[in-house]
Amino acid sequence: LFTKTIKGVGPRYCPSIEDKIVRFKDKPTHHIFIEPEGRHLDSIYPQGLNTSLPHDVQEAFLRSMRGMNEVKILKWGYAVEYDFIYPHQLYPTLESRPVKGLYFAGQINGTSGYEEAAGQGIVAGINAGLCVQNRNPFILTREDSYIGTLIDDLITKDIHEPYRMLTSRSEYRLLLRQDNPVERLSQRAYDNGILNNSDFQLIGQRKKLKSELTKLWKKTSCTEAQVSEFKLKHKIKLNELAKRPKIKLADFIDTSLPLLEKEIAQQLLTEIRYEGYIKKQTDVIDKIKRYYQKIIPSSLNYDLIMGLKTESRDRLKENRPKTFFEATKLAGVNPADIAVLMVYLDKNFGNQKSVNSVAL
Repeated sequence: LFTKTIKGVGPRYCPSIEDKIVRFKDKPTHHIFIEPEGRHLDSIYPQGLNTSLPHDVQEAFLRSMRGMNEVKILKWGYAVEYDFIYPHQLYPTLESRPVKGLYFAGQINGTSGYEEAAGQGIVAGINAGLCVQNRNPFILTREDSYIGTLIDDLITKDIHEPYRMLTSRSEYRLLLRQDNPVERLSQRAYDNGILNNSDFQLIGQRKKLKSELTKLWKKTSCTEAQVSEFKLKHKIKLNELAKRPKIKLADFIDTSLPLLEKEIAQQLLTEIRYEGYIKKQTDVIDKIKRYYQKIIPSSLNYDLIMGLKTESRDRLKENRPKTFFEATKLAGVNPADIAVLMVYLDKNFGNQKSVNSVAL
């Protein structure tokens, strides 16, 4: 891998030890974590020593570590160069565009990591099941999930290295929190047969508890002790008190309550505290969605749009997207050029009618 005998680009976020030594040559040490491979096994794994160096070199540097001078190597480190399909050949359902009914998920789509593979696998599996039932597809988007962000990136962007889904890749991560996936996706999961009735009833009870707590905090005032502690001029409702930075969950509820009720209260506290930011982000999403429905005139001359990069211009001319939404999903058309296109359409076709719906 290091000598470039293998041409593929290695994963950015777990480089080999030889790559680390060259990239971080200023570091005098490197931590290796010795991990047991199983409760009933006598083998250990040196975490942090990913390598494809020759066997004699691997043995030499392992034996140089204190306490491992007589180590016995059971499995040598190695690198794998694998083929993958260009994922822009896929629909958002992960169905192949050229071959109907064929779905792809995981490493073959150019990703790296267990969670990435699992996320694609469940989407591909759900859609394969819906397909044979002649039902509408199940599509996750950038606005409702990290899986949606992952798939959108894969099918619209050029992949030059193994792809990892990082939270920083999502522009909507304020909405995609770990405390609200049930609210974001449970109804759609139920509608597609992924949640059974008993599970969905439990989720309904959770939503009811949250609704009752929301009403309670809106009509209940804080105590005299809280007025003094937080230097308030007078009593205020608990949902207003929740917006203050020094407020903790213990200021609102009895911490000995059941775990579910504490989780719901913590979620509500978070939503109230960041209410202004959350509303701003949802407003932006709504604005973009409305613009997605703008029709792009079939006669549009992309050569007249100043500021478009050549690659984006060529992709737009080649595919002739019918709507602005379709334009945003073209591989090779970057966000900056999408913004240029939006400004041009606004300026020259501001009164253009919108379509009623967008075909995903």
